[in-house]
Amino acid sequence: MTVAEAQNQMKTAISERVSRQLSRFSDLELNVQVHLPHQSMSLLEGAASVDFQLSDYGNYVGRSSIPIGLLDSRHRVFSTVKAVVDVSVIGGYVVATHVLAKGQRIASEDVMLRRGTVNDLSRQSFGSVDMVLGKELLAAVSDGVPLTQIVVRDIPDVRRGDSVLVDYRNGGVQLRVPGEAMADGRIGDRIRIRLKLDSHKIMEGKIVDSTTVRVSSSY
Repeated sequence: MTVAEAQNQMKTAISERVSRQLSRFSDLELNVQVHLPHQSMSLLEGAASVDFQLSDYGNYVGRSSIPIGLLDSRHRVFSTVKAVVDVSVIGGYVVATHVLAKGQRIASEDVMLRRGTVNDLSRQSFGSVDMVLGKELLAAVSDGVPLTQIVVRDIPDVRRGDSVLVDYRNGGVQLRVPGEAMADGRIGDRIRIRLKLDSHKIMEGKIVDSTTVRVSSSY
């Protein structure tokens, strides 16, 4: 196997892995460079193939060192060398166009797509404006700062402190009593609720719509 063949094999595998990991970003451009130690050149040329493992959770953006197994014609490792890999990535990511406030619902004029290097950006950043429109900010964001999943969420169907109907069902018995949500949640989520009765009992139920939480008979 030639050195160029080994480098191209690694470039292809790493490019595919990084592209999947950064799929949230738009229009990715990857530059992958694989550097092999000079003393390994003759060993590589004597190998039938190479073997290397890429972790699903490994971060290959930037510089990393990856062990390569050199295989003989019987697919047995006869030597191991280390390749130094440099990966730089350019792509589109969403940033704030001005200072955004906590609790604000994101509109089109609040964000824009910026293109640049994404090497130091969180994988939780957004690569499309459509991903954030109509959602809510959990924290303030400064002008020009990338938006991430940490500070952006879907609008809750029920908010903490909202008055809700607690739909309690046990066999053929159904009761609907007033309660108060103790957490934010969306339809399908389970949250705790406090009954607005003398007992003020706390129960857990499933949000079925913006005004109703259903509690099972286990309570």
